[in-house]
Amino acid sequence: AIASLCGTFLGLALFYKGLETVSFLIANVLKTLEPIFVILVTLPFFSVEITWINTLGILLTVLPMLWLTVHQFQIARR
Repeated sequence: AIASLCGTFLGLALFYKGLETVSFLIANVLKTLEPIFVILVTLPFFSVEITWINTLGILLTVLPMLWLTVHQFQIARR
């Protein structure tokens, strides 16, 4: 019960609190890059081999989200 509270509620609460000090674009880009941060933090603890197919999967997940975020920001600035 505590883990679900910390993972879901606390994460969203801190995200919205962070929006008070950082622009939405920066916050959304950092949120999009979360899978990469998780991989970098967990690599020393788990013996997972990073293959080209894993890298391709990460890129296919992250790059479209980054593109959409920047594209939305450019549209909103018009």
